[in-house]
Amino acid sequence: MNKVFIAVGHGGRDPGALANNLREADCNLVMALAMEQVLLQHGLEVKLSRRTDCNNPVGEEIAACQQFAPELAVVIHNNAGGGRGFEVFHPVDAYMEESIALALLMEQEIRLLGQRSRGLKQNNRLRWMRKCTCPTVLCEGFFLDSDDYLLAQTEEQQATFGKAYAKAVLRWFEERK
Repeated sequence: MNKVFIAVGHGGRDPGALANNLREADCNLVMALAMEQVLLQHGLEVKLSRRTDCNNPVGEEIAACQQFAPELAVVIHNNAGGGRGFEVFHPVDAYMEESIALALLMEQEIRLLGQRSRGLKQNNRLRWMRKCTCPTVLCEGFFLDSDDYLLAQTEEQQATFGKAYAKAVLRWFEERK
């Protein structure tokens, strides 16, 4: 059975970005739960780093991921800082080629939602990119503090991002058959 770990960014005392009546931690969780639902419907085994608004140290998330031993990991975040668009980070390591393949699929699916892309970015400074022992991507879906939020201001819209992430994951596994 194919296994996917979904890391849900922020939570608890760390709400992440705050803007336009949105909390990044909440948006991340809605996206992750929607992603999980689609993947489970397709018979994948899925583990989330959190299911509620709780503190979730990155080191503990990575340890849980390693223990779960997934074929891939997806880290869900959103952005702030006045920009616009989706971006996806991938590592430069032994899993780089497979991570880039997933990142490209993520970008394609998110563009279908009408979101612009800021592109794929390699980054080994992020702990997820340095420590994870499987293909890994970190998605930044939208900027909470720009007009991007109009694409994800409701839970239904946020879930659409999660479903797009799931579709990319399913395509990634399908291409490896």
